[in-house]
Amino acid sequence: MPSEHSSVAPEPDAPRSRTGLVIIALTVIATGFLGAMVIGGTWLVGQWDSGRSSPTESVDGFLTALLVDRDSQDAASFTCQSLTGDLTEAMNLLDSLPPAGSPEAALVGFTWDNVTELSRSDDTAVVTADVTLDITGETARWNFALVTGDPDDTWRVCGVVTGGDT
Repeated sequence: MPSEHSSVAPEPDAPRSRTGLVIIALTVIATGFLGAMVIGGTWLVGQWDSGRSSPTESVDGFLTALLVDRDSQDAASFTCQSLTGDLTEAMNLLDSLPPAGSPEAALVGFTWDNVTELSRSDDTAVVTADVTLDITGETARWNFALVTGDPDDTWRVCGVVTGGDT
């Protein structure tokens, strides 16, 4: 007589729940996305603020363009659009200098230091710098009038008075 115990195949394990795996994957993706947004946002803020400057940074850029690079177009990028002040002395100096990179340019080098903001209001500033002609060692204090908001929020040189011994 056959036994009533028949051999029944064991039931296969129920499929494992993938809910935990999906939650982990979504968390990793969301974290990566948020990280990318933070990094991208930080980069964009840096790009938007790149037009902003301090008065002393603008004077330093202007002096570099004028006295080192001897590039009137680059120097002009540091000046105000309306040119309410006088840049005649600085431009005449640039015209009298040998071109950057020429053998003569090495003889007529300039250095500057003590770039100091003397005063600032909402949209104007006064900065001085001690500019030295390297070949003679003579130093003169240059005074710079700057404005912001002409044409943007960057501080721009609107006037230069060269001279004045230090």
